[in-house]
Amino acid sequence: MRSAPPAVRLCLGALCLLPLAAIAAQNDNAPALLRMKFRQGEASKYQVNIQATLNLAQTLPTNQPHQPPPQPMVVPINTSLLMQQQVTRVLSNGNGVLTIAFLSQQTTVNGSTAGTGANLPPITMTLSPLGKIASITGIPHGDMNSMLSPTSMLGLEMFLLELFLPSKPVRPGEAWTDSVHLSTLSGTGTAKSKFLRYETVGHYRTARIRTELTLPINTTANMAGEPVGRGSGAVSGVSGAVHMITERDFAVAEGKVIRSTGNGSITAVIKPLRASGPARPGMGIMPRSTRVSLKMTISTDLVP
Repeated sequence: MRSAPPAVRLCLGALCLLPLAAIAAQNDNAPALLRMKFRQGEASKYQVNIQATLNLAQTLPTNQPHQPPPQPMVVPINTSLLMQQQVTRVLSNGNGVLTIAFLSQQTTVNGSTAGTGANLPPITMTLSPLGKIASITGIPHGDMNSMLSPTSMLGLEMFLLELFLPSKPVRPGEAWTDSVHLSTLSGTGTAKSKFLRYETVGHYRTARIRTELTLPINTTANMAGEPVGRGSGAVSGVSGAVHMITERDFAVAEGKVIRSTGNGSITAVIKPLRASGPARPGMGIMPRSTRVSLKMTISTDLVP
């Protein structure tokens, strides 16, 4: 009995593979329940890199017509962090209490190194299975007029750790929207997310999620630049917006972020709550307004 010609054998082989291809196609469009999964004692290390450019411009009061206007400042900032997230406790409601330690940190401002070594304090954060920050303690007070400091970059990174996972299973192509509120910024914004596709990153099967975050800023600050409520030492009003677009690879089975990239900006205008008078002897002139813009790109990668 003669064997089938090669072309026939190829066709028969292709027909045998069709069911497997159909199953793979179905899996590529299968719904996924995306949840953070917390296991007590589990530790994950992440390499974080932030590249930013700070623009700062001031305008002087109209009662200072002969004073030359200040030159705008443009300051490049690069921050590199190696941090470890360890689950210290799993609560009865499914939330996870994480201790975030910084194993190494370096910030370069305008070409000069501003901080090196693991000299940042640990942070305690509670996350829900949906990736929402329920509480966070340990971030040092920052200065809204000085977005240069390592602690300012640290606060930014902690804010961007928050996920906005959907409340129900989703398929690739589906989208959802969450509301975002930060009491210190006195604004409610939106996080619009979309499940782009399944991917394979190393040995992880991940959901690629794109999130566009828009958050208004409407708050007040004290002399140190810290956000406060009116009547609590507030001397300046701050208005502006946060806009970030982030794409994350989220491991479906393991319930954690494998890598992420993001870019965006923070813009704000700081104005005194009361008009400033003539400059006092030995005192500088209070600006009528200070415009701050911080443009950045951020990457986070799980360290094997």
